[in-house]
Amino acid sequence: MSSHKIERARDLFWKVLNSFSTMPGDVESLQILELAASEWRNAGRHFSAGYAMSRAATVVCEERERMQGYINEAFQDFQKCVETAPLYSFERITALAKWIILLRQRTWHSADAGSKQVLRQLSSDLAQQLVEGYRSSSHAENFLVKGFILTTDLEERWEPSFPNYEVFYGQETWTGNSITLTLPSAFQVLIRLADYESAQAVIECCPSAFSSPGLRGWMYAVQGFLRPNEAPEKFAEAANVFASDTHPSTMEKVMERGGTWSSINTDLWARYFNSRAMLAMTIREPARAKELIQMAASTLEGTESGWVDESVSLYRGLIRLLAWFVGGEQILDAEETREIFSWEVRFFRDIENPDVVQFVYLLTEAFEGLQTAPTLEITSGRLSKALEALARIPLIGAEITNALHPSIGKSALDTFLGPVRTGVHRALESIKDEIQLQKIILRLTQSSIPAYAQRRHGPIEYGKDVVVLVENEGRRILKMYQVKCGDIIKPKWGAIRSELEEAFLVPLSNLHISGEVDSREVILVCNGHANPFVEPVMENWFKEEKRAHGRDYSFMHLDGLVKWIVEGKLVNEFEAVLRELAIDFPLG
Repeated sequence: MSSHKIERARDLFWKVLNSFSTMPGDVESLQILELAASEWRNAGRHFSAGYAMSRAATVVCEERERMQGYINEAFQDFQKCVETAPLYSFERITALAKWIILLRQRTWHSADAGSKQVLRQLSSDLAQQLVEGYRSSSHAENFLVKGFILTTDLEERWEPSFPNYEVFYGQETWTGNSITLTLPSAFQVLIRLADYESAQAVIECCPSAFSSPGLRGWMYAVQGFLRPNEAPEKFAEAANVFASDTHPSTMEKVMERGGTWSSINTDLWARYFNSRAMLAMTIREPARAKELIQMAASTLEGTESGWVDESVSLYRGLIRLLAWFVGGEQILDAEETREIFSWEVRFFRDIENPDVVQFVYLLTEAFEGLQTAPTLEITSGRLSKALEALARIPLIGAEITNALHPSIGKSALDTFLGPVRTGVHRALESIKDEIQLQKIILRLTQSSIPAYAQRRHGPIEYGKDVVVLVENEGRRILKMYQVKCGDIIKPKWGAIRSELEEAFLVPLSNLHISGEVDSREVILVCNGHANPFVEPVMENWFKEEKRAHGRDYSFMHLDGLVKWIVEGKLVNEFEAVLRELAIDFPLG
């Protein structure tokens, strides 16, 4: 082909690339890009042809079938470049990097096992090219750890630059007749491959290069993956370093990092490795496995949106599933449970590891079987097979699975025997200290965000242990609680009645409630019941007070308290105040 045609194709290509008027579906631009790619291809410039086709795919992005055709052509061009370009050359490395990016984009929503394997092979080849070709370079820290920048005219010029910051892979800019691309380091590629042994070799080769929070965080993370006995500390250290990567305080600091900053370290990786630290701790403290697995699941809250990573999504789905079952909160319908899990990993559901599929299916079926047909389920072996599959999933592994065995077994046994539903009753009945019970009432009332809530118990309380002002449909209601432990018996009723009367006889100061109230109520609360001998006396007194004075009294006994907590969805609030008061009483 004549040099004139190549030059013409090149000039037209740069005109399209630098045109701000190119719109999706622009027919003329597509024809130019196709022509440039064809002439470069015929001249043996396969990277240039592949790049032109990748740009064409962005122009025709709204026509999915045609876009896929351009991407496939780009694949072929980049593959030809990788096959023909000199080993370790920048052209070959950049072709691999572009090929990986396009393949990753294509497999975002759907990927067969073959495509995923190709992606791994290409990434492994790229890491190998960088390590073997440049570990002795004077810029080895960039090639192996930080990443580098490459500028090319798509002809002969391949000019690298080596910034002193961590480079974000996959960015492109163009100006005049040159394109600038950011290329990954070998370490960044190895991390994505989860090849932690090779990543550790890079750490040992260039230890001083790990200066940014992102790189240092991953350095500790790699050590955690490779040293299970140190994993809780290493993962926690990684999480702390990632969390420290806050937005630079000045534009000058932003520019020191290449003019960009990403929140992925704080929003995703800090939470992920905090969770992994808790999960890893189960190996040391299997007796705390239930607590640790639930903490590991709750730490991931907020990672469902924003930054998306395949491993994190899959891990989050597995951990939450384990937390449900270990915590005894399993859903009866196994299909519903699997749908919830699929939603967790919705971006990657069609590339799940077969062991993941087996684990999720068998675990949900086993627990449903224990609830619906327990005698048959005991001999099915599904639960043990589920745990065998879990042990084979690299994100969890055999050691952690072994640590979870007792907790999962306990949950399975509890499911077989049926749930304990009286935990809140028994926890309330165990309280013998009225001050503790008053604080519980206060916290329960505060959960509704009242206009005012205070514990006023003391030598001069005038019958008001806890006072709460609530606003309901424009009405201001003052609720005054008198709190007693145990049963209400007749010998105590006289003193209690006097306190109840004082609540109405001595009005509350306006200092906290700021103005008039529409109604007042006095509630006698106890974590027991009224003795049969005092029942008729209390009931008739409440009625007489209402008839004679218009005073509203009510009685909330143990079962009323439990109903308030359970139906008001205040169990978590109740558990929190028990912890606050150092009352160690399991509700399950």
